[in-house]
Amino acid sequence: MPTPPIRVEWPDAALDGLAAAVERLADQATAADKAAPLNDEALFALAGHGQPAAHVAVWEAAGTLAGYGQLGPGASAQVVVAPESRRRGVGLALVQAIWEAEPAAEFWAFGNLPAAQGLARRLGARPVRELLCLERALGTGPALATGAIPPLPAAETPPGAVLRAFQPADLDGLVAVNARAFARHPEQGRWTRADVEVRLAADWFDPAGLLVAADEQTGSPVGFLWTKLHAADGSDASTVGSNGATAAPARGEVYVVAVDPAWAGQGVGRALLAAGLAYLAGRGLREAFLYVEGDQARAQRLYRGFGFSAVRSDIRYAAGKPAEGRRRGDGGGSSHGTAADTGASGGAVGDGREER
Repeated sequence: MPTPPIRVEWPDAALDGLAAAVERLADQATAADKAAPLNDEALFALAGHGQPAAHVAVWEAAGTLAGYGQLGPGASAQVVVAPESRRRGVGLALVQAIWEAEPAAEFWAFGNLPAAQGLARRLGARPVRELLCLERALGTGPALATGAIPPLPAAETPPGAVLRAFQPADLDGLVAVNARAFARHPEQGRWTRADVEVRLAADWFDPAGLLVAADEQTGSPVGFLWTKLHAADGSDASTVGSNGATAAPARGEVYVVAVDPAWAGQGVGRALLAAGLAYLAGRGLREAFLYVEGDQARAQRLYRGFGFSAVRSDIRYAAGKPAEGRRRGDGGGSSHGTAADTGASGGAVGDGREER
């Protein structure tokens, strides 16, 4: 029997139960691949929060979602295909539809799995950005006992600063520090108050895990470290916080580290990182992880000094050469994508799978 043609649609995310269907699809892909296919930015956009995005879908005849793609501002794109629908051309159709809509679109391959590499080769796509995922053990274990991984350092507060938990009055100061620390970052530096508020309302958010370095004189934030708790499988749908999620946490992510450039070089980032890892260890988690740009050697040295080592990479692919095509209305505006970088201040950001 001939394979039926693949029909690609551009649905409204608010209609037809798309968000729930994509979340189920993402969970299935995460379980199969051991890597989440969509980052926080994509999931928030799917739910109608944050920056607008265009959505593309392929449905099976029975009404099951076979594949999903998202084209966000800044021509950042993500695609996921249901495990049972792979090797049928669904991923190819989604990528081609997005490239037809936005020839400059760049696709994230989280985990850079063999299937993603094969599709990139078939399309002649080229890697243009790399994010490294770094991990280290927490608590006790053979690696710590033998000295293969150094023990957690003490959090030494820099002169003129204090470390404390986030307070609601810190919100505007946190947004301002983030903007200055990531002024050159294509996604993270564009966070607005609304972008932060949607994360504060997420079910994984725990106020005790958002640490602030404040000016001792003024009380204003000069840096912050945001952590995120995950279940053992790493699925965002299973993350755990104080806003309602219930699965037992097993891993902790260093979600964002930002230091005001005016305070760079004074040990604020090191103090926040030490305090953040101590918080995660105190929660009884077995390991911590974070994301850093592949070309940020200085930040990588800092993390390796804290016992982190690289375990995988995420690759962003672009078309091999500029292509002609139409441009879809709201899919390619301001820069947007995974939030992961070291920033101007030497801090680091994870994308929240993220987001990765």
